[in-house]
Amino acid sequence: MKKKSQKIDLDLLKHWKRVSTKGKLDWLESALYFGKMKRFSHDKRK
Repeated sequence: MKKKSQKIDLDLLKHWKRVSTKGKLDWLESALYFGKMKRFSHDKRK
């Protein structure tokens, strides 16, 4: 199982390197946005 997951990780890294810089920025923006949303929902519960 471990060897298989490592191979998948390597494939993902290769794919990630092929992704354009703009694509990476869009992904980063999405990650930051969802992170803010999660924090906001946590604050709402308090």
